Amino acid sequence: MLEASFGWGWLSDLLSEAGLEPHLSNCYKLEQMRKARGWVKTNKKDADLMSLLPFEQSDWPKLWRAPPQVRNQREQMRFRGDLVGLQTMVKNRIHAIFHRHGIFHEFSDLFVKRKPICHKWPLGGNGRS
Repeated sequence: MLEASFGWGWLSDLLSEAGLEPHLSNCYKLEQMRKARGWVKTNKKDADLMSLLPFEQSDWPKLWRAPPQVRNQREQMRFRGDLVGLQTMVKNRIHAIFHRHGIFHEFSDLFVKRKPICHKWPLGGNGRS
């Protein structure tokens, strides 16, 4: 039984390779079960509760264990999303620097490949800041 929190994937793969059948528990539902019993949050209490889950009469909250290929694809998508966010942040900062110096352009996207116009921008020594 594993809690589906950070780092569960590699441990789940390791247990599967060892011939075991790991199960994931929903950490949010596990928290609700702990609170319903009046237990405070400690790692020992969480481990105790997780050890009791397979013996519960009701269907305890299991999660689907995504295969490594799916987890890798999701990680790549998250990473790409982060890179796009960084790219947007850098472009916005560059636009802000230009606007702060009174440099405006007539085109909608400053970062499209076109004829260089940077030599027309007065960035130094003109008294603007």
